[in-house]
Amino acid sequence: MAADADSFATLRASRTTIGPAEKFHRVSVADAGRSFKAKVNNRYVVAESGGRASLIANRTVVGLWESFILG
Repeated sequence: MAADADSFATLRASRTTIGPAEKFHRVSVADAGRSFKAKVNNRYVVAESGGRASLIANRTVVGLWESFILG
C-alpha cells in the first residue's frame, strides 16, 4: 500500500515497486495493538468510521482508530 505526502489521499495498493510512499514504521501501542506511521509524511494510518472508510495516513497521534490488532 502507498501513502501520499499530501496526507489527504487514501492508501492504495497501486505501485509495482517499493519507494518512500510504500514504507511504514510499525509502532507498538497499548493492549497489544499496532499502529503504522507512514515514512513519507510521518503521519499515522487511521481507519475512520470503525473501519468502514478508506485507510488514510493523516493523524499526528495514536487513538482508537489508529490502533490495529494483527492476528
